[in-house]
Formats: sequence, C-alpha cells, structure tokens
Amino acid sequence: MTTLFQSTAEPSPAADFEPDEQWKSRLKVDIESNLRSMVDEAKQNLQDTLKRAPVTAVERERLTEEHLATMKNIRNLAEEQFRIALERERQERRWAAGQVLDQEWSDTMIKEQQAILDKIERERKDKAASSSSVQPIPDPSLTRSSRSPE
Repeated sequence: MTTLFQSTAEPSPAADFEPDEQWKSRLKVDIESNLRSMVDEAKQNLQDTLKRAPVTAVERERLTEEHLATMKNIRNLAEEQFRIALERERQERRWAAGQVLDQEWSDTMIKEQQAILDKIERERKDKAASSSSVQPIPDPSLTRSSRSPE
C-alpha cells in the first residue's frame, strides 16, 4: 500500500535525551534565584550576630564555621534540585519520544497525577457540600398565610 508521507525512522533506544547547555544554564539560574533568599538570610544572620556584641576570635571562628556549613547545605540543596530537575527532563523527553521510562520515575509520575486528581475531587466535593448546605431562609408571610384562622 502506498502512503502519502515518508515513513519516519523509529527512535533509537540510544537517542540523546540530554538537555542542551542552554537549558541547564537556565535551570541553574532559576534554582539560584529561588535559593537567593536563603543565602541572603544566612549572610544577614552572620552579620547581625557579629554586630550585636563584641565576639572573641574563637567565637568569630565558630560563627564563621556555622555560616560556611549553612552555605554548604544550601549549595547541596541547589545541586540536588538540579539533579532532580535534570533527571525529570530526561525522563519527560524519553516519554515524549515513546521510550521506556525508568520504573521509579514512572511510579513517581503516577503518584503525582493521582495526588492532583485527588485534590480536584476533594475541591469538587467541598464545593458541592458548601453549596448544598446553604438553605434558603423561609418567608414568614408564607408560613402565616398557610395557617388556618382560629
């Protein structure tokens, strides 16, 4: 049978699903922007503590070490967010190309979708319950006129 379109080649299992450097750079900028307030707060806390009262050299060293540990934690958080977002993008590209997904990622995606569906259903039930619980206020003139005169 003849077709109107040229057949497209099946995607190879080894297709490149890696985002380009521009995508990765934008992701890094976004993560840095999201964590900027944490970095600023850590710096401000150190400065405030040092300004509050005179500190000994030992105390200053301890405070500086605590600050560096906090900054390292923030950096680790940023790296973890980058790894997670990068892997998610890779898996989404696999999925879009019709490739087999990693089971763990597929399970996570199913759980996320179920959570979204559950939230929508809860909101719908809450809205229905709140709209049905509103009872009209009876008109007193109607209730008096329905009584028989005594």
